[in-house]
Amino acid sequence: MYQKPKYNKQIARSTQGILQARDFLSSVIADTKKVEELRENNFIILIGGTHGAGKTKLADSLYTHLSGSYPILSTRASKDADGVLRDNKRRLLKRQEAKRAKWHDVVNALRTEAASALENKVLPFMQERLKNRQRGIIILNRYPFVDTLTKQYIRGIPPQGVAQKLRGEQIRRDTADYEPAGYLLPNLVVVMTCEPKEGLHRVITREAHIRTERSVALGPDYLELYKMELEAYKLMSDYDPATKKCGGQAKAFPGDTHLFDTSIPDLNYQENPNAAQEKIRRRAEEITDEIIKNHILPSLEKRQPNGIKKAGNS
Repeated sequence: MYQKPKYNKQIARSTQGILQARDFLSSVIADTKKVEELRENNFIILIGGTHGAGKTKLADSLYTHLSGSYPILSTRASKDADGVLRDNKRRLLKRQEAKRAKWHDVVNALRTEAASALENKVLPFMQERLKNRQRGIIILNRYPFVDTLTKQYIRGIPPQGVAQKLRGEQIRRDTADYEPAGYLLPNLVVVMTCEPKEGLHRVITREAHIRTERSVALGPDYLELYKMELEAYKLMSDYDPATKKCGGQAKAFPGDTHLFDTSIPDLNYQENPNAAQEKIRRRAEEITDEIIKNHILPSLEKRQPNGIKKAGNS
């Protein structure tokens, strides 16, 4: 089993500072004013979390509920990146599971895949919103940095090193050019979690009936790794179980961060799988409603920048 590296408030602040220093927009656009205009015109939601916790369900549900009011884009790096970059990332992740790949090669592959998807899908959407003077919503499902920081941390990699790699390195020392970063700074970070045994049941059910590609190795150490991931997500979110809030001085993630436990007590997949799926669906709807009501609409309904319109306005 892996030895987790040191983590404290100083490391969290350092990690967050590294990520805030430069994201995808600021690494590919030299005009600072243009970068800020693009940010101002879009509300960015980053979704991450444990296997089987309902990340894709949440992304789909948010899209359905919000698409009637705002231009909205829902994107997943592995879907919208160039195929060769996606294949390289998958190969390196498998090699890392077998302990035959260096962590910085894995993180670099995650960075380049995500940067490709951001260039292919997200940047054109943002530019179109600015052109039309409309504020848009962007849902980033399983993009770096939340999942990447967490999954590499439990494998013994310091968060600051991962953040540096995700941010991209200087191409030449005598220029100001950098590799494109593999993330956008989000307005809202949503971390979805689930208790390990329930998460395992959900993954098995999902992969047996829905997904053709197995995304995780269900080996003998799976539950132990799941527990470590769950602890790491809470640690880096600086989640307080008493208040159920995130965001103290030990939070590594930039952006307004909220953690949701999607576990359902006494859920029985074997006796009544249809009833179990219905309970999961209802729980997803509850979380969607809470996120929209408490964390998205209050931001979107604040005074719009001059000239910015909602969808359907002329």
